[in-house]
Amino acid sequence: MFKLVGILLSLCILAFISVMGMQYLGITLDRTSTGLENLERPSAEKNSDAVTAPTNQNAPKKPEGESAIPAYRESYDDQRRADVNTILNALWQYAIDNGGVLPGQLSPEPKDVCRSSAESCSGLLDLRDELEGPYLVKIPEDPVTAKTGNGTRYFVKAEGMQITVSAPDAGAEVSVSR
Repeated sequence: MFKLVGILLSLCILAFISVMGMQYLGITLDRTSTGLENLERPSAEKNSDAVTAPTNQNAPKKPEGESAIPAYRESYDDQRRADVNTILNALWQYAIDNGGVLPGQLSPEPKDVCRSSAESCSGLLDLRDELEGPYLVKIPEDPVTAKTGNGTRYFVKAEGMQITVSAPDAGAEVSVSR
């Protein structure tokens, strides 16, 4: 009996606190409603104490095509830095696992790396057979400019055992060598 009275008293207190909280926030409820569909707040003009949800009107919008590049250049360049390091590390791991031998098609002239999904790699540096699987799940692609064509827009060159991977489409120079 006392337990039941205690539970009922607790529910009454919670209901009172809820109603008082709604009044404090300026929220009214249409009493003919059975749900929250008629829950409303007074406008700021009517009540200066009205609470409104904060909005971030300065939040960046999703980039759209080439014209959006300046607004997102820094984040794109961060991705490019990570990608060129990923490619360079995969090439070095390949060389370590193959007795210091680099993939045969590397040359002193920078060549665009062929995309993983490309049907043809004519004129491009095709590293798919050497790197995909054991070293890379997929060859990274430039976050903006590699949307068309068969190249990733990441260039690789090798002079002796010095490998350089670069991203020429970056705002600032993005290139790593080892």
